[in-house]
Amino acid sequence: MTRLATLAAVAALLTPLAWASDVTVQDGWVRAAPPGARVMAGYFRLTNPGDEARTLVGASSPRFDAVEIHTTRMVDGKALMRREDKVTVDPGATVDFEPGGRHLMLMQPESTPAPGDTVEVELSFEDGSSLTVTLPVKRDDGGAADHAHHHH
Repeated sequence: MTRLATLAAVAALLTPLAWASDVTVQDGWVRAAPPGARVMAGYFRLTNPGDEARTLVGASSPRFDAVEIHTTRMVDGKALMRREDKVTVDPGATVDFEPGGRHLMLMQPESTPAPGDTVEVELSFEDGSSLTVTLPVKRDDGGAADHAHHHH
């Protein structure tokens, strides 16, 4: 392989990594749940300082069987939660994953993480890149209880 071809191949492999570094996660945490809980929620601020929109299409965690993107909305006085297939973050924008709104549903843990533990979550983007974040498990600070809702 020529030197130029080798450099092109390396650049192609690194491109998704460069994309993922454009997206940042701040203020991340997972709401603590009672021992034996089968569902937990994760929150964070997802910021795209880049020049092109980025689309989050999924998430996974080695501590949970499934991780899904959900959003909670009030409809006729009831909190209803729905799964979202993707979340687009426009250039220069921030999308909040927060109690009572958009969040990650962390389902069927191998064991329920306790306050003080951390949860590793890999965020997957439409372009094939990913970003791994470590979220601390914390007790709810009295915010909205987004799990008193109906799944539809």
